[in-house]
Amino acid sequence: MCIVKYKHKPKTDIMFHIHSTQRKKTSPHWESVFVNEAPSKRVVHKNHTTAYDRHGLATDVYHACMKAFGYAGEAEKTAVEVCKHVESWLVDKEEVTQADITRQAARALQTFNPRAAHVFSPIKEFAVSEDQYGFIRL
Repeated sequence: MCIVKYKHKPKTDIMFHIHSTQRKKTSPHWESVFVNEAPSKRVVHKNHTTAYDRHGLATDVYHACMKAFGYAGEAEKTAVEVCKHVESWLVDKEEVTQADITRQAARALQTFNPRAAHVFSPIKEFAVSEDQYGFIRL
């Protein structure tokens, strides 16, 4: 019979952890892009009006890219580029609707990641065509 003596008690509960208990953070540059002051524009919602939120738009675009099975770095860069495109569109406007911002963001996202643009867009657009038998095809 063999007896094994340990100098310290082994931690058996840690041995079986497959995933880290700490939540992964996004890269440090992700938040630093939005430190600068955003353009002061009014965004009209259905029942209220708020100020333009650059970080909220970028987060929504980031999550749409991640839902479309993109990489985290690609999603972050895409979110920054889409925000730049929307803000360049906002330059000459004082007040816009939330639907306008969503539409412009989806249009900009279409160039960077078409799959994420389909996830992000609230209104799904399908190409409808008629085949040689007269049936409608999507």
